[in-house]
Amino acid sequence: GDYAGWVVAGGGDPTGDGRGDLLVGGPWADDAGALSGTVWLVAGGTAGTLDLSGATARLIGESSSDQAGTSVTMLGDTNGDGFDDIGVGAVGDGSGGAGSGAAYLVLGPVSGDVSLSSAEVTAIGENAGDQAGYSVAGGGDTNGDGYADFLIGAPYHDYGAADSGAAYVLLGN
Repeated sequence: GDYAGWVVAGGGDPTGDGRGDLLVGGPWADDAGALSGTVWLVAGGTAGTLDLSGATARLIGESSSDQAGTSVTMLGDTNGDGFDDIGVGAVGDGSGGAGSGAAYLVLGPVSGDVSLSSAEVTAIGENAGDQAGYSVAGGGDTNGDGYADFLIGAPYHDYGAADSGAAYVLLGN
């Protein structure tokens, strides 16, 4: 019932071993309470069948119903330390009101169990029901400063009209 594989992303190297890694989102995992969500980081070079209990890292949602791992992305290096970073969406987070959602920026290198409460950045949806983090993506370097940027979608934000949606760019560094 974890829904592991709800989303997957690859191509970055947050372990820093020179090989592309894989992210596997499971928004219904219960590691920090019912439906808290988990993202598994599988190091590059892994072959064959792997039980996710053998993953290099688990990024664990903060609390029940957060649904961390609804979306995942490899960001590139957002802070210039030479390691790729990770973006995680959690549409059920209620820090900004019920269902406001959140998106997390986790700096590489990453290993072991990591609570998303220790993420470098937590972007919280502005209003109840926004579902910020419904989608997350690496934005490349949108402003040309040499750091990777982080894109966050909130499809139910009521900016101009009901559920008109919003997209946010968090600039690297």
